Amino acid sequence: MKRWQRIRYITQTLPQVGFSNAAFVAWYRTSLKLGLRKFMFPSGKPWADLFFDDAKCREVEVPDYWWRPLIEEAGGLHRGVIRYFAYHNQRVGSPPNWFLNPFNQKSVGKPNLHWTGLKDFDAALGDIKIVWEASRFRWAPLLARAYRMTGEHQHLELLNAWIADWTEKNPTNRGPNWKCGQESGLRLLHIMLTAHLLDNFHRPNTALMRFTADHCARIDRNIRYAVAQDNNHGTSEAAALMVGGLWLNRYAGEEAQRRAGEVWAEKGRARLEERILYLIEDDGGFSQFSCTYHRLMQDTLHLAEWMRRALKAPPFSDRFLAKMRAATDWLYQVTDPTTGDAPNLGWNDGSYEFILSAAGYRDFRPTVQLGAALFHGKRYYDDPRLDEPLFWLNLAAAPNGTAEAGDTQAAPAPLPLAPPPRVSRRYAQSGFVVLHGPKSWALLRTPTTKFRPPHADALHLDLWHGTNNLLRDSGSYSYNDDPKVFLHLTGTEGHNTVTFDQRDQMPRLSRFMFGPWVEVHEDQALRENEHGVSWSGWYRDLWGCRHHREVRAEGSQWIIRDEVSGFRDEACLRWRLTPDVWQLRDNHVEQAEVTIQVAVAEGGEATYTLEEGWESRYYWQVGKLPVFCIRVKQPATLITTLAFRE
Repeated sequence: MKRWQRIRYITQTLPQVGFSNAAFVAWYRTSLKLGLRKFMFPSGKPWADLFFDDAKCREVEVPDYWWRPLIEEAGGLHRGVIRYFAYHNQRVGSPPNWFLNPFNQKSVGKPNLHWTGLKDFDAALGDIKIVWEASRFRWAPLLARAYRMTGEHQHLELLNAWIADWTEKNPTNRGPNWKCGQESGLRLLHIMLTAHLLDNFHRPNTALMRFTADHCARIDRNIRYAVAQDNNHGTSEAAALMVGGLWLNRYAGEEAQRRAGEVWAEKGRARLEERILYLIEDDGGFSQFSCTYHRLMQDTLHLAEWMRRALKAPPFSDRFLAKMRAATDWLYQVTDPTTGDAPNLGWNDGSYEFILSAAGYRDFRPTVQLGAALFHGKRYYDDPRLDEPLFWLNLAAAPNGTAEAGDTQAAPAPLPLAPPPRVSRRYAQSGFVVLHGPKSWALLRTPTTKFRPPHADALHLDLWHGTNNLLRDSGSYSYNDDPKVFLHLTGTEGHNTVTFDQRDQMPRLSRFMFGPWVEVHEDQALRENEHGVSWSGWYRDLWGCRHHREVRAEGSQWIIRDEVSGFRDEACLRWRLTPDVWQLRDNHVEQAEVTIQVAVAEGGEATYTLEEGWESRYYWQVGKLPVFCIRVKQPATLITTLAFRE
């Protein structure tokens, strides 16, 4: 891209990003380079102390299918093995090397340097998210649950030993693990959750107070940068600041800490209310257009709401609660009720926090179940495996009758089972259309220009038949590794849509920024009758290329009509198929359950190939899948028919 083109595209994108956000980020980066921010974050000294005791902690009895997977993972921690991104088991030692990238065995070169002096991206070290992963403290609630389930002191001893080692090796504001405010916030929330699980939440010690105050101060002085991102950074940091502040204001022994806690709580709550009202649309969609980031936001808010109740703080506003109910229902509508899986939309960075059940990373149902309990007063799934988070947060009894995990023995009133129907709907504000057939359903991406698009994925179609994600999205693999894989997964060729002239739908301005942003326009509203369901819309890109897509479900068939025009050399329609044995025959591909045929209704001839693409269902994991490619050299109408064998 030529320099003048880049300047032009950036100028066109600035109004979409927001001038105030762009100006603040520019000032922030300048102040970092000038060393000005270092003075806002004074360095601390190494320290170590006992965080948690078991003076009042009682053992709980839970079903085997709750504790067996947990004890297996806890055993790995005792051997120095941490599960990274809820998928990769990596040996890091016990206590862990907090500065190690175990995927390449490289360590941070200057771990005691003030965080403002560290690079955002270091090619030698690799992806900084990997270094941060152990310091999120996802393992802390896990060890607390293991101790509560077994009564074995080794779990509590390991927990205290690791935290003490962390505070000794990571003095306040020194080293990579203080660089990101969101990482600090998630770490603090994990510690708060652990305190609850061990019945230490309402009777803390000085170590927990110091840890909380240090983290609140780190978040408070830089939260404007998180807000400027218009994503989960703002919600995570605001929630942590509010929770930490409320807790200090109530329990701190020093007057100065109580006053600081009051200020932090008020600021965090105000930021959190403002972020939720802005970032979550009335239809429930979240600003990042990603099921995994939606889950992170929602799980963070679940913890904030539960701790608000535990600390007897005033309720959130009615509008806030309405947004959270809508967010719960949005995730419910796009989650498979049998497997818990959901479309692999947008960024997929491995975030899976505040884990209180044995459900895997690709199972979104525990989040939906907890959201339904907190914000609707209901349960959406009749599966006791999904009720474990409710038990630990004192919202439900265990299936074996154990009243609850907290201090009291009173059994909570059973929550009614009331799942709403999964229905076809246009989510116009957040940019999606959901369509349901008799045994299959689809999600269509219809972006607006309110928030930054993570991928170049306009008019991407995800299609599910039963529990099989037949036509699927790409994920993101890693933010700082093989650029070829990253560009493929986040670009247009990584989605079930049309690529014009072998380029993305928008110019790529940086690693995480496309622009100017594409907007899809509806020309036929969602229509549902006895024949089926349909919707259509279109977009025109910066170069004048036009893609119109109509999606219809009729009985056991899906019909997708794509009209393409305005391109110079070539348009390519891609269908990214579930990994399986597929056969290419003339203008169709087939496997055991479906035949996918693409005909040219108008225009010249097409070429048909079965090629190889990539997908990343977990962070730092990439696999291959077959891609059915249909290429035309002139304007054409392509009709794809998916016929299922019933």
